[in-house]
Amino acid sequence: MALKAVKGLCFIELWRLLSIGVTMKRLKYLPLILILLSFMCCLILSLSDINLGDVHQIAEYGSHGISGGDPPPGGGHCSNVGVDFADNPFHGWPVNYRKGNWSTISSWFCDPNYFVGYTHWGIDIARLTFDESIYGVEAIVTAEDVLVVRATQNGRYNGGMGNNVQVEALTCELIKCNAEDQQDCKEWCLLHPGSCEEICTGTGWFAYYFHLKDVVVETGDQLEYGDIVGHVDSTGESTGDHLHYQLQGPEIGAFDPAPSMADDYDDSLRGTWQGR
Repeated sequence: MALKAVKGLCFIELWRLLSIGVTMKRLKYLPLILILLSFMCCLILSLSDINLGDVHQIAEYGSHGISGGDPPPGGGHCSNVGVDFADNPFHGWPVNYRKGNWSTISSWFCDPNYFVGYTHWGIDIARLTFDESIYGVEAIVTAEDVLVVRATQNGRYNGGMGNNVQVEALTCELIKCNAEDQQDCKEWCLLHPGSCEEICTGTGWFAYYFHLKDVVVETGDQLEYGDIVGHVDSTGESTGDHLHYQLQGPEIGAFDPAPSMADDYDDSLRGTWQGR
C-alpha cells in the first residue's frame, strides 16, 4: 500500500505541474518541470519507510501465492560464474522452449543487474519476444537418472519459489546381469526382462525448478533424462512467466548452470539478454 501511495503522490504532482505549465503557457519549461518531479519522487521514497528491497518484494508478491511453505535452497559463490564442474551430472536445456537460444535468458547466475539486495543463484529462461509465450511450456529433467526429492504444488509463496520441484541426480548400477560392463548390461537386461536389478544411490547434486504452473511428479518418483516435471508459470516471487533453473553441488552450493546447458556456452554470452 505504501508503494501505491508513493505512485499516487507522484502522479498528482505531475498533473499539478503540467497544469501549471499549460496555464502559464510556459511549455518550454516542461523539461525542468519533469526534472523537479523526479527529484520529488526520490525525496518521497527517501523519507518513507520503504527500502529498495521492500519495494521489490511489494512489486513481486502480488497474487503469486499465500505466505509460508517450503524454504528456498541455500546460495553459493559468485566465483562459480562460468565454471563447468566435471562431475556435474546435469547437462542440457531445462525447458522445451527454443533450446540453446541464449537470448531467452532474462537473468543470469549472479547477474549484476538483478534486483538490489538480492543475489540470483540460478538462471531464468523467459519468452524471446513479446508476441511469444513461455507459459505452460514443459520443464524437463537434464540428468540421466534422478530422484524427485520435493514436489510442491500448494499455492504458497514457498520462499519465492512458488510451485517447485527439486531432484537429485542418481548413480545407478545394474546387477545380476550376465555381461561384462554396464552398457552391455543395459542391452542384456532389455532382452531378459526381470533378470536384472538396478541399484541407485544419491550423488548430492541437485536441480531446482521454480515458479511452475503445476507439478506433474511426486516425491519419490525416479525419472530419466527429458521427463517432464511441470510447466512454466509465474508463481511465487516472479515478475512474469519464466523458469528459474538452479543447480547445487556437494561442498559447492549453488553454481552456474549455463556452462552445462549447451555446448556453445562462452562467458561472453552473459552480455546476451532476453530478446536481444
